[in-house]
Amino acid sequence: MIFRIRFAKYGVVKFIGHLDAMRYFQKAVRRSELPVKYSQGFNPHQLMVFAQPLGVGVTSDGEYMDIETEDVDFTGAPLNADRVAEILGSALTEGFEIVSIRQITWQEGTKHPENAMSLVAGADYVMSLKDGYSLSFVDDFIQHFSTDSKENMYEENRMGIIPYVKQKLEDFMGQESIVVLKKSKSGERDMDIKPYIYEAAVEDNSQIPSFMDEIGVAHADIYEPGIRFFFRLSAGSAVNIKPELVMEAFLKYCGTEFDELAFQIHRAQMYSDIEHVVGL
Repeated sequence: MIFRIRFAKYGVVKFIGHLDAMRYFQKAVRRSELPVKYSQGFNPHQLMVFAQPLGVGVTSDGEYMDIETEDVDFTGAPLNADRVAEILGSALTEGFEIVSIRQITWQEGTKHPENAMSLVAGADYVMSLKDGYSLSFVDDFIQHFSTDSKENMYEENRMGIIPYVKQKLEDFMGQESIVVLKKSKSGERDMDIKPYIYEAAVEDNSQIPSFMDEIGVAHADIYEPGIRFFFRLSAGSAVNIKPELVMEAFLKYCGTEFDELAFQIHRAQMYSDIEHVVGL
């Protein structure tokens, strides 16, 4: 039996890297006594596959892993999604939380279903401006409204800031192309990333765009500046666009330098089919 588990990663565990997160779940499975299957050979390992690594410091409500189990639990009772959630959930500590579980079914004798890693085609992200940071193009816009500190300026003029940033983002996305310098293992190259930005929006802390849902932002951190950017981007092995790359291009368009420390990134969801918006 194969179960696809959607889970959240938040709080202080956002600083745990991908390999450590994998080890955490391997140990959690052993503690829970979930009857996971193991590979064959001299070095057997749990049959567990993660969809896509999550960067250190990034929170998420849209992480996925596939886990292959026996048909019954340690009591001899048949396994199903609810039972897996109960068993595994009891072994998770604060910062990791099961969002949903579904069983992946296929007929015996047919091709084994594709795992979560091979299916990733896109992902939703939230980028929140952190406390103590500001955006210079926004500062320039509101400076004639207030002589207070930047924090007070953002608080007092929030109703005017969001429409202004929305217009800037709309103008940015209205360009014929968005060419950036993309770095990869093979080197650096200029790339037009506009075809791979499927959605882009900005809202304050009280709103989310229509292309996202509340579940995806349940553990997204909230900050005082009240400016949150939302992106749906290409992801996976074919074309993987990081939200930082889009933000850097947008801020450059606005005449503002990008500071990666100024934003908290949150992955809200991953998709196997972007065109029809099908989650993993």
